[in-house]
Amino acid sequence: MVNFSILSYNIHAGRNAKDKYRFGRTIKTIKKSQAEIIGLNEVDRNWSARSNWDDQPKIISEKFKASSVFAASLDEPPTLKDKLWRQFGNLLLCQYPILESRVEKMNIAGASTVSPGDRRNTETRTVILAKINLWEVEIWVLCTHLTPHNQQKDRLEQIAKIEKIIGTLEGPIVLIGDLNASPDCEELTRLRKLLNDPSEGKGFITKPDEKRQIDYILVRDLKVEEIKVLESDASDHLPIFAKISR
Repeated sequence: MVNFSILSYNIHAGRNAKDKYRFGRTIKTIKKSQAEIIGLNEVDRNWSARSNWDDQPKIISEKFKASSVFAASLDEPPTLKDKLWRQFGNLLLCQYPILESRVEKMNIAGASTVSPGDRRNTETRTVILAKINLWEVEIWVLCTHLTPHNQQKDRLEQIAKIEKIIGTLEGPIVLIGDLNASPDCEELTRLRKLLNDPSEGKGFITKPDEKRQIDYILVRDLKVEEIKVLESDASDHLPIFAKISR
């Protein structure tokens, strides 16, 4: 039997529940969870003053001495002289070997390409796919962050892309991330046809100001031994954590 722990956390670019930049507290929250696989959303790389122009993927990866994959959902030129290219997206960290990985773009309205700065009325989204070696078994981990607010049409297009991706993968899967959808929404109904939702019916809240769950850990061919929401004020989201076996 193989056991591992996993965390899904929208870090709000390192800004806490009062919208103050406290990236050190973000890191402490992640570390306290002791998760071995970590999926983060809203991660800044040289983005702006809101996150002190920090290269957050580099800082976090070095702190945890973990393998990592960063997916830039937004990839834009500098806004100030001598500043670096600006990126914003998802980060996957892993204490186990990553055998292979790739990033899939989820462009809007079926567009095949989105040029830097062209958001097509909404941000381009990404999904990280990583094949991870857990010594006795290999699993796929998918980390994503879907379009927010009332843009369900865009989310359903993104769900369709994820459904196709899942259909191409063999073996156990974990999908983690901020799906920007409540448990009773069509997005979750569709994903539950392919993946198990261990938080279903538990009344979790991961977005306190909206009093609902929008962050998830979904699995296929894996047993979730424990799933819970962790307390923290390091973001406007709460992290969701699970212990999983195979």
